[in-house]
Amino acid sequence: MQYPKIQRSKIYVAKAVGDRSGFHAEFANPGYPARNIQDAGKDMIFSSAERAELAAARMVIEMANDRLKMKTNSRGGPPMSPAELSERLSDLQMSPTDADAILETGKIMEWLGGERKIPNMARIILDLMQDPAIKEKLLVDAASKKQERITACTPSEIG
Repeated sequence: MQYPKIQRSKIYVAKAVGDRSGFHAEFANPGYPARNIQDAGKDMIFSSAERAELAAARMVIEMANDRLKMKTNSRGGPPMSPAELSERLSDLQMSPTDADAILETGKIMEWLGGERKIPNMARIILDLMQDPAIKEKLLVDAASKKQERITACTPSEIG
């Protein structure tokens, strides 16, 4: 019996796919087929392309973090160097503070200083951020999360 060939992604994918019902969030990591985010076995429908793209980007990040926890490298090859990270941030016109907010690690200065290895997840997210729309959405999402944390603080935690 011959099975149909599965189309596997060669790049990271995070995009919105629209149809009559709304927008689906399609994602893929290299070596895996593209698929839509699902809930209870059914494709999730988003009200806007922006929300779908952000959800897809988050899923790629989550998958990258899972790979990091399993200590696998989807790209192979050497890890990112502090100089390469610095260059990438400069190319993206992004401060270490903004990158840290998106990557949610609190370790970017240690990576830039060579004190810690830079996980492959950072490379993947920076690759995704080459798309200005994804970069903007991730920055807005990080700012929103920061505002939620500030709002959730009690007066004793603030002062």
